[in-house]
Amino acid sequence: MLSACLALSLHVLPGDWNSVHPCVRLEHGGWSLGAVLNSERRVSVVAGHRWRQGECWAELGLATGYSAAPVVPWNRAGCAIAPNVDLWGAVGATVNRDVGLVLGVEFTIGD
Repeated sequence: MLSACLALSLHVLPGDWNSVHPCVRLEHGGWSLGAVLNSERRVSVVAGHRWRQGECWAELGLATGYSAAPVVPWNRAGCAIAPNVDLWGAVGATVNRDVGLVLGVEFTIGD
């Protein structure tokens, strides 16, 4: 299934981060491939798998477009709070090895 989405995020990490993330995603059987405007204001290609348990989910994958490396781990976990609206959180890290949280809400069309 092809969907468009918009995520808004809050970074609990030192730095100047993008907090508006338009995205597109193709999903099938829990696997996904998509593109997102990442926290560094660059386009990332993201591929991964999402596991669902009721209204909640966790996803792991790989992403391009970050300054730390050509390909970095991608992680998020969240729960639906309304149709096509999810609250989510992720572990984030900087090139200076600071580790923190990224919290967000995502609105999806076409899911």
